[in-house]
Amino acid sequence: MAQQHNFITDEEGAKYSRDGLKLLKGPKVLGPFPFKVKDGVIEICENAFLDYSILRSITLPNSLTSIGDSAFEGCDSLASITIPNGVTSIGDSAFKECISLASITLPNSLTSIGDSAFEECGSLESITIPNGVTSIGDSAFRGSSLASITLPNSLTSIGAGAFEECLSLTSITIPYGVTSIGYGTFLNCDSLESITLPNSVTSIDDSAFEGCSLSKSITIPNNLKSIGDSAFKDSCLTNIALPDGVTSIGNSAFLGSSLRSISLPNSVTSIGEWAFASESLECIYIPVGTREKFAEMLSCDYDEYALDHLLEEKEIPSPPRKRSSKPSHPKGLLGKIKGLFGK
Repeated sequence: MAQQHNFITDEEGAKYSRDGLKLLKGPKVLGPFPFKVKDGVIEICENAFLDYSILRSITLPNSLTSIGDSAFEGCDSLASITIPNGVTSIGDSAFKECISLASITLPNSLTSIGDSAFEECGSLESITIPNGVTSIGDSAFRGSSLASITLPNSLTSIGAGAFEECLSLTSITIPYGVTSIGYGTFLNCDSLESITLPNSVTSIDDSAFEGCSLSKSITIPNNLKSIGDSAFKDSCLTNIALPDGVTSIGNSAFLGSSLRSISLPNSVTSIGEWAFASESLECIYIPVGTREKFAEMLSCDYDEYALDHLLEEKEIPSPPRKRSSKPSHPKGLLGKIKGLFGK
């Protein structure tokens, strides 16, 4: 190796730190064989292979412990990679826009996946996150082609937009230990039909499931406290019962959904504007003796006539039923929902 300034250059043109522990920059020219990172390297540094469109295959040493931010970002010919055991973190945007990446093996030593780590990996259809990973960063898999993903029981944090616009994702189970579904986590996952949420989840944040199908099932956790703005906007949910303990429902939470009925617990103290604005809505079930309370919270969206037909007091929520005395959609009902569907 030739020594130059604060780095060493090998025979292929790759730059390493003087102590040989860090790969600073990939080689200028790559041959037909996989590029092999030198043994003893513990870190692939930030931007080491940024926009290396010629990189098709790479072999990483067992000594490696970390992959830096944007280390392989834009390597659009990279088709597969195995991360060796010993690596504990994958940096922000590490494999962002690796559009040919179809296979990646993650090690059991891994504990964190950075923001946008696999964003826009359009060929990545499945991945197994090893047990030991505790956090998945913001937009980590945004815009990927994931159809299936296995999340470990060790996981406690999922970042905002982590699976946003994963258009092929059909179902997912969130492990116990995750306490919140963050902003836009599954935004516009329009093929997502079912999801299981653990009882550890206490909040579903803004736009968490906006634009998702959810046509088959969603498990609402018993310890849920809050539902954010637009959380289920434009979803295909038809019926849902919220558990006792939910205190707030955000603006437009179910706006434009296929909601036909919803059961609300007495614990609810705040309902945002247009929370249930859906043309298919037939009934809002509420506990006996709470009509005045809920009528006041919903008065910004509905007039007295609409509330008279929508609110139904019931101890135990039941599926919507056709009423003989009061039709589910009396003439002019939608027209009396203030300002949204017209007059």
